[in-house]
Amino acid sequence: TPSTTYAYTVTAFDAAGNESAQSGAVIQTTKAATSSGEHIYISQLGSGGQDGSSCDNAYPVSWFNTSANWANPKQPGKIGPGDTAHLCGTIITQLTIQASGNSGSPITILFELNSKLSGSYWINGAINASNAGYLIVDGGTNGIIEATANGTTLSNQQQSSGVVFTNCNYCEVKNLAVNGMYQRIPGSGDAHGYGNGIRFSGGNNNLIHHNVIIESNNGISYTAPGSGLTTNIKIYNNTVSRVSNGIIFGSGNTNAIGDNIEIYNNDLSDGFVWDGIFDNCTGDCWFHNDGIQTWAVHAGSKITNLKIYNNYVHGDWGAHITAWIFTEGWISDHYIYNNLLTVSGSASSPTNGFIYVKGYSSDATSGANAKIYHNTIVSQDRGTGIGLGNAKNIDIKNNIIYKASTGIYAPMGSSITGSNNNIFYGLGNNQMYYQAGFYTFSNWRSVLGFDLNSSTGDPLFISGPDSNFSLQSLSPAVDTGANVAITTDKNGVSRPQGPAWDIGAYEYAPGAPVCGNNI
Repeated sequence: TPSTTYAYTVTAFDAAGNESAQSGAVIQTTKAATSSGEHIYISQLGSGGQDGSSCDNAYPVSWFNTSANWANPKQPGKIGPGDTAHLCGTIITQLTIQASGNSGSPITILFELNSKLSGSYWINGAINASNAGYLIVDGGTNGIIEATANGTTLSNQQQSSGVVFTNCNYCEVKNLAVNGMYQRIPGSGDAHGYGNGIRFSGGNNNLIHHNVIIESNNGISYTAPGSGLTTNIKIYNNTVSRVSNGIIFGSGNTNAIGDNIEIYNNDLSDGFVWDGIFDNCTGDCWFHNDGIQTWAVHAGSKITNLKIYNNYVHGDWGAHITAWIFTEGWISDHYIYNNLLTVSGSASSPTNGFIYVKGYSSDATSGANAKIYHNTIVSQDRGTGIGLGNAKNIDIKNNIIYKASTGIYAPMGSSITGSNNNIFYGLGNNQMYYQAGFYTFSNWRSVLGFDLNSSTGDPLFISGPDSNFSLQSLSPAVDTGANVAITTDKNGVSRPQGPAWDIGAYEYAPGAPVCGNNI
């Protein structure tokens, strides 16, 4: 059994307060790592003896892409359940996974230190798998997938993707840096909506996490195909920037069902790169920028048990921005909570609201029963905090909306069952809107009966570059929230810390670190 000896020196005090140093050692034993799987090494052209035993003796990519070298059930010398395929050096050829792992014995594709897949562009993914399962793509310490010559002023304009999984079950993509799938020049008039950092279509029980994605039309794209169920999907702890859409999940055709979808702890910024040109522009002006967008818009499609929480959406998303968080169509009973949504400097605020829930006027179930709780929304004296479009029976509680022109905008076709225990600070002239007209905050309360336990006081955010709009001890948000059964805040601090829940994304906790998007 392996063991390691650690020496230590500590400072001690006797009863009289005299200081002394005490030294010693501790022996830590660890169980030797065991694995029933093989470790098989791959490089572009192969190396050394080409027996796959190490990076110095790696098989070539052509061996990896040959189906005869994969086997399920597992066969010695072939990639199968429980095995790890190690990627070595720079690889310039698409990798196509040829077999599935098994429950408890997945197949892992692992980037070795300083390894990458590098090409001008990647049609259908630098790493691709279809109709497979129990797969892990792991970027390891610093694994990279990059497109080096695909973009507005570059040699190619192609639909390029980093990882593409189709109908993959129990699959995981983690720890990757995906760079430059399409490098668009802002304001260029380039109408190509190209590039996906990570793209999934269909499949169940999948994880996408701890990836960094830069320069692509879509950061993470997940489509639920028609006439099927896509369930148990978690997209979390990813950092995505310079994209038109940070994370999207939506129906791809009729009768597409998405269930138990969680999007959380992601850091999303700077969609301005993908702004359309507004001169002589009609319709969508090519691009539809959103931090997080989910939709069920095809006939017979729906998304149930959707949760969007603990995300940080910020920066400059350009003039053609719909929402920081946008849900659309036949989505009901979903939760949007603990999100920090901010805009930087003079950047545009979203057209429809930092949070925008959209249903259909002819349907009672679309955009219905959303719970919007504990979000902190920081505008710059403009824009709408929470916007509704034909969304029904919406519950809005424990949110901070800071310096928005309009706190809540709910036009005809929309309805609010409850709005209370919120803070609306620094609202503009068009303070609140319901059904057919604007209301002052006072009339919003006295005429409509909303937000009777809410206030317009300064939430007293902690100042400083690392505060992330957490609360001071004397904030009116402390201990004035409602119990909406959200038991942790954005940083994982338990709610409540005092006699009642705090308002906003962060719970005030004396002694807790003032920081953090917990990414």
